Amino acid sequence: MATPARSPTSARALAPTSPPTGTSSRPNRPRRCCGRSPHRVPALDATAERLPFDDDSFDAALASVTVHQWSDTAAGLRELRRVTRGPVVVLTFDGDALDLLQLAEYAPELIAAATRHWT
Repeated sequence: MATPARSPTSARALAPTSPPTGTSSRPNRPRRCCGRSPHRVPALDATAERLPFDDDSFDAALASVTVHQWSDTAAGLRELRRVTRGPVVVLTFDGDALDLLQLAEYAPELIAAATRHWT
């Protein structure tokens, strides 16, 4: 069975309407996110608990391995929801359970170093 073609209207609806933006509350952190990528994103000094953006400023939000640094998790999650029109994705981990990750089998040195750092 063939899938229906997407109309130009629905394709436009899926296109991002706001540029990518990063934040960092660490003063020694580079002012650009995504390291070596040729498409690096500017990073602003901000904390999750007080994001410097208007309501519904972004199509989507991603918090990647950062929740453990927030002083108030509930406030940070409320802020993510406030500034985001669409989905909010939070990727985090349990520092006490790093050895249970599938990656532990392939990179035991990495897991050992991370365990020392996060626990």
